[in-house]
Amino acid sequence: LLLSFIFHFGPSALTAQNEDVNWIFSFHTQPPPNGIPGTSLHFSPSLAFWTDTFRISCLGSCTNISDKNGEMLFFTNGINIYNKDETLMTNGNYINPGFINDSYAKSGYPSSQGVIIIPTPNDSTSFHVFHVAIEDSGMYGATGMKFYYSTVNRNPSNGSFFVSDKNQVILSATLGVCYLTATKHANGRDWWIIIPRIASNKYRVYLLDPSGISLQNEQQIGFVTDPRDWSGQSVISPDGSKYIRYDQFNKLNIFDFDRCTGLLSNPLHLAHPFASPDSALAGGVSVSPNSRYLYLSATAWVYQYDLQASDIASSRIIVGEYDGTVLPLPTTFFRAQLAPDGKIYINATNSNRSLHVIHHPDLPGLACDFQNNAVIVDNYIFWGSMPYFPNY
Repeated sequence: LLLSFIFHFGPSALTAQNEDVNWIFSFHTQPPPNGIPGTSLHFSPSLAFWTDTFRISCLGSCTNISDKNGEMLFFTNGINIYNKDETLMTNGNYINPGFINDSYAKSGYPSSQGVIIIPTPNDSTSFHVFHVAIEDSGMYGATGMKFYYSTVNRNPSNGSFFVSDKNQVILSATLGVCYLTATKHANGRDWWIIIPRIASNKYRVYLLDPSGISLQNEQQIGFVTDPRDWSGQSVISPDGSKYIRYDQFNKLNIFDFDRCTGLLSNPLHLAHPFASPDSALAGGVSVSPNSRYLYLSATAWVYQYDLQASDIASSRIIVGEYDGTVLPLPTTFFRAQLAPDGKIYINATNSNRSLHVIHHPDLPGLACDFQNNAVIVDNYIFWGSMPYFPNY
């Protein structure tokens, strides 16, 4: 069993992962000099971090990838793909084509958790950028209608990056625009990508392996969602065993996930009311590094659930409450993200200069140590610009 564990999980379990040490946040106006710059945050090997000015507007679709040493390689704002120095990558213009791209060209694509970068298995010079395009604003409001991938390659002669395949259509359908999620396969090499259909209980699970991207499972399972699901978040637990999504209309949905087969099972829908109405219709979810505790952030409260409890719903407690801070708008709670330092960071439902922090998310109850406005930055963080990464 030990040899099997080392064979399957050794590369990821025994060496540090630095692909997600650089976080990008943006303000929602045009980039400087006409607008206000955003913020980039870097987690150093000592698990401290520092901030710097970021000058490409990302609005909602912020993601990037770094190398094993923590040096950023490239990033995207859902409109274009950029080099680390914020210059446009060769052939990196105009991903997610359509009227939304045209309308938001100066501010970044307006979908949160709608783009993700994954290293191509068995190819250290290639990366897949998966992205969802919004092409409908009618019956279901903002709805993803096409699921694409674009391929970024590194030139071995000079180390520069370029886009070789752009806007390759994987699926044309009504899709959620906020729930693109990925995790490592149990073999430690390949990747699972999960994307839900809107206004349904259908989930499509894709496999990225050395041969490319392929559909592995399309399941109809669990709660049939309300189409107004554009303000939530999905997450896969660090150990890959749980897939979770939340939004104010559909509440909390928890599934078991099999990293060998890519199948969802044992759906749990928690629809009981929360402590107060979520006036911002916003919320986020994240899971502790030990994969035991689920945290839900919803405007004025942060909740903790014990995923190992026999009754997960009854395990819910409040671990954080909005303290009334205005910087310069109310710093109420929105999306959450587990960081390389083992802490969970939560942004606000408004454009602000702060991040909230759960300092010890592996601990139960108030011992998790939630802190309002624990990080104050010089520039603004737009409410939709929480960065997203695959579950390394």
